[in-house]
Amino acid sequence: MKGYSPKEIRQLVTKSEEDKEKNGWEDYQKALKKFQEGDYPAAAKLLGEFKKQYPESKYLGHIFYLKAEAEYRITFKESNPIFDRSLASYKFAIRQFPKSKFYDHALLKVATIYDDIGYGLEARTLYNQGLKSKPGSLYNEVRKNSLAAMLMKEGRLDDAFNAFQKILRKSPNNLEAKAGIFEIANKLFEKKDYPRALKIFEAGARRWSSEINERPEIHFLIAEIYFSQKDYKKARKHFFQSSEPGPGFPECP
Repeated sequence: MKGYSPKEIRQLVTKSEEDKEKNGWEDYQKALKKFQEGDYPAAAKLLGEFKKQYPESKYLGHIFYLKAEAEYRITFKESNPIFDRSLASYKFAIRQFPKSKFYDHALLKVATIYDDIGYGLEARTLYNQGLKSKPGSLYNEVRKNSLAAMLMKEGRLDDAFNAFQKILRKSPNNLEAKAGIFEIANKLFEKKDYPRALKIFEAGARRWSSEINERPEIHFLIAEIYFSQKDYKKARKHFFQSSEPGPGFPECP
């Protein structure tokens, strides 16, 4: 190391080793390795032990967030997931380390959990909090899609449609927003609001022809609408594109 005497270098090395030992660097790396390997139960166990063994460690901010994420991934794989433990862990990490680089991700995870378990008010509040507190966040597109999806689940289809359209104006290739648009059309179809459903389906087919061709069920629904309107020529075309036989057609004039 240029500019340092051998003695100074030895002192720096000793200090670095003492710092690592004091803060549990090696144990942190062991837990991190288990997490990276996908062994989340082992990672969660090691991370929990780390908190007790190194209560003053400078890595605690990482540890708390990592433990919450490990617990989330354990629960996510369960057939009937109950996220109480991971939710509590995320909330604790957020309270204790609000300046952590993992804070934004954890805030999104808490909002998502609330959304999944039906706590709409809490989810919406946290989605909006994330949008407001960090306008440049990498997670904001997910937040906007989630808020639009919440509107759709609440039956506010016009509001949801406008929200997804707003997302697509800024991010034309946003897959979640495209899927949301088609889901709205599908819900209108289920309500037998065929004119509005057809308008959205056809607009989507013009804008995203390649995506439509990968989703034959959309062609099938368009065909069903045309068939109900006795426009058999267009219905036949879309039934053919859906690879479904469709109902028997009268002869076209």
